[in-house]
Amino acid sequence: IIALVGMFFAFFLVVLGFTSPSPTGLIALIRTPDKTVHGIIRVSRHPVLAGIGLWSLMHMLCNANLAAWLFFGSLLCLCALGANNIDRKRMALMGDAYASIKRRTSIIPFIAIIDGRTAFAGGELGIARVLLATSSFCVFAVLHELIFTGRVL
Repeated sequence: IIALVGMFFAFFLVVLGFTSPSPTGLIALIRTPDKTVHGIIRVSRHPVLAGIGLWSLMHMLCNANLAAWLFFGSLLCLCALGANNIDRKRMALMGDAYASIKRRTSIIPFIAIIDGRTAFAGGELGIARVLLATSSFCVFAVLHELIFTGRVL
């Protein structure tokens, strides 16, 4: 159950991260979004990397073999180092504007909300994005079970 909840949240972060404007994305190098701390960015400054990192962590917890730990552990480290590297590069390019974004957000999901640096605004996430994340998770959960175990949930 913990793995399913974690994986749902990982899908949520990845899908919303890919479909939402972000001050940390490549498009922000051309044009910064109108609202820099908005939607899923309130939850995590790097939602795609946080989602992939959570996906890796869930798979490490569920697979007790060395190959899985090496693969998923490497991916988890890559996500953590990648987020810090993006922050470093954006600070060099954007300066004080990015420092303001960093003060109001966090890499680890919900830390900035818990610390009171920003507020959770569920209405900013978008119903279509949330439905896309939910349906994607359901499809992948069923396919994962069919492919790797031969049975359906």
